[in-house]
Amino acid sequence: MKKALVFLMMGVFLAGTTAAWAQEEPAQAEEVMMDEVVVTATRFERETEKVPAKVTIIDREDIEKSGAHNVPEVLRNLGGVHVRDMDGNRMNQTLDMGGFGEGSQHRTAVLINGRRLNPVDLSNVRWSTISLDMVERIEVMHGGNAVLYGDNAMGGVINIITRRPEEGVQGDVEASVGSFDTFGTRAAVNMGRDRFGMVVGVNHYQSDGYRDRSEVENYGLFTRLEADPTDALRIYGEVDANKAEYEIPGALTRQQKRDDRKQAQPDDPAWGIFREDDKTNDQDLALSFGLESDVSEYGILDMQFTYHQQDRERTMDGLYSEFDINTWGFTPKYILDRPLGKMDNRLTLGLDFYRTEYDADFVDMGNEFDHVQRSWSGYLQNELELLDNLVLNLGARYQDTDYRLKKKGLSRETTGDPEWAWNAGLAYSFWEHSKIYARAYQAFRYPLVDEYMILSTGDVNMDLEHETQQGYEAGVGWDFRNVLQLDLRGFYFTVDDEIVYDNIKEMNINLNETEHKGGDLDITYKVMDKVRLFASVGYIDAKITSGDHDGHTIPLVPEWKGHAGVELGRFNGILFGLQSNYVGERYYGNDYDNVLDKMSSYNTWDAYLSYKRNQWEFFGHAKNLFGETYSDEAFYNEWDDRYSYYPQPEEEYMVGVRYKF
Repeated sequence: MKKALVFLMMGVFLAGTTAAWAQEEPAQAEEVMMDEVVVTATRFERETEKVPAKVTIIDREDIEKSGAHNVPEVLRNLGGVHVRDMDGNRMNQTLDMGGFGEGSQHRTAVLINGRRLNPVDLSNVRWSTISLDMVERIEVMHGGNAVLYGDNAMGGVINIITRRPEEGVQGDVEASVGSFDTFGTRAAVNMGRDRFGMVVGVNHYQSDGYRDRSEVENYGLFTRLEADPTDALRIYGEVDANKAEYEIPGALTRQQKRDDRKQAQPDDPAWGIFREDDKTNDQDLALSFGLESDVSEYGILDMQFTYHQQDRERTMDGLYSEFDINTWGFTPKYILDRPLGKMDNRLTLGLDFYRTEYDADFVDMGNEFDHVQRSWSGYLQNELELLDNLVLNLGARYQDTDYRLKKKGLSRETTGDPEWAWNAGLAYSFWEHSKIYARAYQAFRYPLVDEYMILSTGDVNMDLEHETQQGYEAGVGWDFRNVLQLDLRGFYFTVDDEIVYDNIKEMNINLNETEHKGGDLDITYKVMDKVRLFASVGYIDAKITSGDHDGHTIPLVPEWKGHAGVELGRFNGILFGLQSNYVGERYYGNDYDNVLDKMSSYNTWDAYLSYKRNQWEFFGHAKNLFGETYSDEAFYNEWDDRYSYYPQPEEEYMVGVRYKF
């Protein structure tokens, strides 16, 4: 608690020290409706109606209203996104876009300001390293987009855009308390003058967690500096530092869950397993430096250099391990926006270079790994406006990835076959801020370093192939006079050599082919000026279509999910929201034979209440209002005929105050 108060005081101090930067507030400008632009679909700003894909943009206001503690919680409400939480303390969450099941986190590309966050091992994206108070918006591109983002971008792309410096002084300070002795503080300040600006944010979060042995504490610092030496040159740099410590409550059997769903996984003395010290200690440091040069008729050149250091210590099932991961990246790109004859045309060319050094020491197992992954790729994308309201999008990427997989006493070099990705799409804007589109694409994913390794023996599975995907998508986005917004998409794709873990062989294997088809709908209707109805629904049919499990559904993928709600306000400063969230039945993890009963569906209710007065806002959130008991993830272990459940919190409440200056 004392550390949290220190962070809050730092925020107040930041607010106080900005007086020297303060300038006279300019007169209020007349409100103007601007075209909505997206970065993710083109790696440069583009109007959404000119993008042949479904793109969802979640802005700062939506993030604040969600009551979320991290990015996955913000995305739960999208029809095409399924979020699973293993530990119930928000530190081990998985996103599934496209119906990939257990390994879905490796089939969605996640970036922050264009810097990749996907790990090279089997761990999840470290969502705790992203402070929501520094996020300006979240862009979600549904479906494969390997042309622009390469590896991992099979189910979709999530690009988190942070706040950028603005002229003048602005900031906010926030404090909140909630169930399970949860306490959070955030503070951010923007300072900009002439050709220089910076944003700085700090945050702290701690909680005892819903279950025993699920305590978590997290600290974060984010800084972005920008300078514009000339009208045609912008230089920027970012520092993102994070430290997180969290306990691992583990899985419960069916009987243990019935006896006490809040308990941690008991010790297993017969196997010499004692779990009282099961926890993880993560430390992250990310540095980015870049420049953007606008050379008028010669286009725009953008170059970014990145470095990401990850240190992790983990004790799980009583076994201790250490990880040290360092990634360097260089991602230059060039955009030429010039007519082709009488038609507007935009050409994007880019190169991506990444090198990751991965050191892992499984101390109690006696296994030490020293891996290196290197990849380079080149891509191009061309957007040709055949008509004022018809855009043809064509693109291709070539990527080459190789590995040095080294275990103490064993070293293997393996080179993944070079791979191509491509896309072809049309977007027709039939109404202002509206479109109908269709596209076809090919994407791929190379194996993770852990997927190559047989951890029980330390050997390398040299027979593992990388995944390839072929997909098709069509949809319509309609904005009817800012009263009704509708976004409908249908998709179909197949994956060859999808990688899964075989519990019996204790190694990763390739499935011959899987087939994924479905659709999602997001709709908002403004009943009157201050009353809004909203809903989303997603349907996925994900099956294995060849081999031993031909015709079987991929485990952990719900066929249906959705949410619906109402928002009222603001009336005299008061805003109220209520929504219902539904996740349908799905097969237990590891049940590729589909012989077990399915996991139960569940339905939760959330509410939000806010009161604004001048620069102050008082807010409250209630999640799972009626105490639904459910598990996001559960597995069946055939080797010992046991179910493993990861129970999620019942009723959860939070209240807080936010001050903006």
